[in-house]
Amino acid sequence: MLPGNGAIDDEIRTGLSMAVGPTQFYIEHLDEAWFPSPGVQRAIVDVLRRKYSGRKLDLVIVVAPGALQFALSHRAALFGGAPVVFVSRRAGATPALPADVTGTWFSIDWRANLDLILRLQPDTKRVAVVYGTSAFDRNETGKIRDAFAAYRGRLELIELTDLPFADLLKKVAALPDRTVILFYVLLRDGAGANHVPTHALAAIARATRVAVYGVSDTFIGHGIVGGRVISFREHGRQAAALAARALRGESPGPPGAGDLDLNVTTFDAHALKRWEISETRLPPGSVVVNGNPSVWKLYRWYVVGGLAVGGVEALLIAGLLVQRRRHALTQQALALSLRFERLVAETSTTLAATPLDDVEAAVQTALSRIVEELQCDRASLFEFTDDRRLVRVGLSIAAPGVVPLPTTMQAERYPWTLGTLRRGDVVRFRSPEQLPDDAAIDRATFQELGTRSLVCLPLEVGHVIVGGISLVTVRAERDWSDALIPRLRLLGDIFASSLVRRRASNAIWESEARFRLAADSAPIMMWMASPDGGSTYVNRGWLDFTGRKMEEELGDGWTTGVHPDDRKGCLDRYRRALDARESFTIEYRLRRRDGAYRWVLDHGVPRFTRDGAFSGYVGECTDVTEIKAAHATLLESLALRSAIFSSLYGHVAALDKDGVVAAVNASWTEFAAGGWNTPRPPVGANYLEACERAGHVGAGAMANAVRAVLDGEHPRATLEYAARSGTEERWFEMAVEPFQRPEGGAIVSHVDITRRRRAEAEARRQRDELAHALRASTLGALAGSLAHEINQPLAAIAANAQAARLLLSAGGREQHELREALMDIADDAKRAAQVIRRLRALFRKEGEEYKPADINALIVDVMMLLRSELESKGIGVQLSLAKDLPPVLGDAIQLQQVLLNVLLNAVEAAADRSTGRALVTIETVERHPGTIEIAVRDDGPGVKEADLERIFEPFVTTKSTGLGMGLSISRSIVQAHGGRMWATRTDPHGLTVHVELSH
Repeated sequence: MLPGNGAIDDEIRTGLSMAVGPTQFYIEHLDEAWFPSPGVQRAIVDVLRRKYSGRKLDLVIVVAPGALQFALSHRAALFGGAPVVFVSRRAGATPALPADVTGTWFSIDWRANLDLILRLQPDTKRVAVVYGTSAFDRNETGKIRDAFAAYRGRLELIELTDLPFADLLKKVAALPDRTVILFYVLLRDGAGANHVPTHALAAIARATRVAVYGVSDTFIGHGIVGGRVISFREHGRQAAALAARALRGESPGPPGAGDLDLNVTTFDAHALKRWEISETRLPPGSVVVNGNPSVWKLYRWYVVGGLAVGGVEALLIAGLLVQRRRHALTQQALALSLRFERLVAETSTTLAATPLDDVEAAVQTALSRIVEELQCDRASLFEFTDDRRLVRVGLSIAAPGVVPLPTTMQAERYPWTLGTLRRGDVVRFRSPEQLPDDAAIDRATFQELGTRSLVCLPLEVGHVIVGGISLVTVRAERDWSDALIPRLRLLGDIFASSLVRRRASNAIWESEARFRLAADSAPIMMWMASPDGGSTYVNRGWLDFTGRKMEEELGDGWTTGVHPDDRKGCLDRYRRALDARESFTIEYRLRRRDGAYRWVLDHGVPRFTRDGAFSGYVGECTDVTEIKAAHATLLESLALRSAIFSSLYGHVAALDKDGVVAAVNASWTEFAAGGWNTPRPPVGANYLEACERAGHVGAGAMANAVRAVLDGEHPRATLEYAARSGTEERWFEMAVEPFQRPEGGAIVSHVDITRRRRAEAEARRQRDELAHALRASTLGALAGSLAHEINQPLAAIAANAQAARLLLSAGGREQHELREALMDIADDAKRAAQVIRRLRALFRKEGEEYKPADINALIVDVMMLLRSELESKGIGVQLSLAKDLPPVLGDAIQLQQVLLNVLLNAVEAAADRSTGRALVTIETVERHPGTIEIAVRDDGPGVKEADLERIFEPFVTTKSTGLGMGLSISRSIVQAHGGRMWATRTDPHGLTVHVELSH
């Protein structure tokens, strides 16, 4: 117990005993500053609920903000709504309290303490405020900083917190001159270690070389000079008065009773002397303690005289008293021995016959008798925990006016004592001063708790030390006789055995409670059965499903819910598993609360005790009606999908995401057996690997197409390839599409397109025949113009030859004129040869030959053939040919035919003009990257908007003598070259034909 709490406790006990008479106190410690975990606080709630269940409390007294909040939150559930009296620090805005909750608020006047420091030590420049890291330690941080704000420029604030205690001692030891320490509270340091504030303060006062001030009267005598301190005893007296009113049924108190200023300006005379501070400088009304002269100094001569007289008398009667005392002690020891032996016997008999739930109360009664019989102040049972840092106090019984031990103790405060007990040895002393030097920490702890004498014995169960039993006096010292030790050992063994039984029972109960809680929270139905197979438990899920009560499902009652057609088979399977002590799984129909039967899957496993004995079954039951329906639907779906898959045209396979064949149709399998040189791997083989191993020319392209779809690079991929089996050749079109499922994959199909390829080849042959015929027809229509083109160079050759002959016969020496005539003959012959070459090329009937072709050169060649035609009809031609055009890949003869057809159509359209000079414009341009566009524009009458597309259809013509095949064949040639051909109207009149080719 902290010193402040002890002072409040003393005053409350004293005040209530005087005001209302004998009062039974129960002391509980929350220790939230040392154990702030919510789990610990919840465990405390559970312990207090069990401890005070059925017990009526008249009043609850709480100390500190956390305890007040705890009482307000749980008093209805834990304390039956008893009135509350509190002693607490006001934490922020305090909510309105119920009428039956009253108390006294304590607060710290930080500015008064700073004023006091400057009054006593006016040269102070720095104030180091020391406080810990727990929530309680930090609850005044804001107020401290606010108080220092008024002294900005005069006092420097140094906050010493968040430090391990060893580092804190180094800090205070190194503080410079003109610095003082103001100690608030330190329950937990920066390393997480817990401390008693007065111990921490004493260590700080010893380590530092500057004065220390404090804010609590319990710090007086532990190293502080003093301060405007909280008087916990005054608060205890005020709380006792309010508690007495509540116990007498009176009103809690006058309004504002809890807001009294009970702080006192108090100083330690020894500290004032150490720091050479005169009492004359203290504020009026200050209280100075530890400074009054002792009785010996005041009356020592009187005492010496009295002692001399008394000594003479004492010598006379000493002999008689010694003899009488020995006789009385012998009688007392004998009586005590008899009573203790009777206590041991009665305790052993009582605990052996006590139900496990009442063991704790019986042990508590026995401890109370020990306190009474041995006339000690406190008897406690404590247990070691898995956490060697903590010791749990199971029971602590104290005499009236003595505080019991808290529910837990810090092992670090009793290292020597606990080490001795763990070795199986007894710890006893008449005074803490008798403890050895290596027990210094234990000695300080016992002195702080007010322990005057102690005997502590280990509790042993099965050669394992599980805890201890301790007897303590706090009001007087006493000896613990050797004869008492074996009796206490015997009593401790009885207590240990009983507590172990209780602990085992609690563990079993908690285990079963956890199982039932988990089972009731589970989203499935759970059950348990006894070794004879009868049901002993079903969870909430089972009861909610069946709509029946627990008692209706126990034993064999659960079988009434099983469908009559399934009951016999279900029970037979269950009994066979029961006889064999083996796990089982049964599927049957169970009636739901609405009367509908649902399919359930019931799985049970046998349970065995630690020694291998069969103890029954535990199982879980799951409603699988929807799963069975979904399974049936899935089977139907799979059958339907298999039928659809098998009926698909072509060779079809489904691949997974890695390219492994997951399924194929019958056509795929049949084709794979035909000896073809293209891969058709079976189910389970990797299609990509099969393509890579195949010697087929297109197998690599197949693998790339599949991989592109599997990797998501393309939404679909197609290619055509030829396959051979012996001398037979077939063409196939391969299509790859994504397999639309979460796992991914692809669907691959191979369709036989041999007939289509043959039809396309025949169509191309017929198109070429028709194109050749059309070229011949066109050239026939141009016969006159072509003859003129040939006659011109031939006539020029003849004239130049005659001129040359005349020059030779004249015998002249005009060699240059002869040379020019011969050169003209050569040029005209070349021009005639070019005309004939172009005609032969157009008349030639050969297969397609795709080579790079210069579009501008092809246009010039065609224009040379049409020059005479254009001149005869008086049609002008404007060429706008882009420079440096890249060549296109195509058949030059077919492309010339397209240009010839388009230009002849333009010439004929332009010739229909009734006025003005006719003009044909030819333009080449690269409008888009990768394509070349040829535009042939005339200024003829043009065509209607609706006929712009019809003119490309077979046998559609606007000429009276035309067949209507020229533009149709030309478009097919352009499309075969991967291009496109279209027409647009020309404003204000005329037509433009566009040809776009890729390069």
